[in-house]
Amino acid sequence: MKIVVIDDGIGKCRKIESECGKRGIETVILHDLKSAIEYLTDNPVDGIITDMQYPLQKGGDVKRAGDLLLKWLFKQNKEIPVLGNSHLDFNSEYPYFTKKMNGYFEEYLFQEFVTLIEGHN
Repeated sequence: MKIVVIDDGIGKCRKIESECGKRGIETVILHDLKSAIEYLTDNPVDGIITDMQYPLQKGGDVKRAGDLLLKWLFKQNKEIPVLGNSHLDFNSEYPYFTKKMNGYFEEYLFQEFVTLIEGHN
């Protein structure tokens, strides 16, 4: 199983990567929308955990990057469960956006997400 984490917060990325490692889940860490779209275009993944804003990315609309990612996934007809990790709300019609952690790691939501991914395949 492989999860992509898209966030510019190094601490959050390390925490999620650590929790994935404990469960034997491969983790790919990306820090900006462009890299995420390039990676997701060519690589199959089982789930995505994304922040809403990626302030460290260069150029582009960093304030709603999470929504832009969900719009792109919708247009590409990609059926990938997505868990938000942000204190900001997401605004998307992407049907595979599942839940949102409140900008910090919430064990029970992460576990629900992993269970969802296991059942999604």
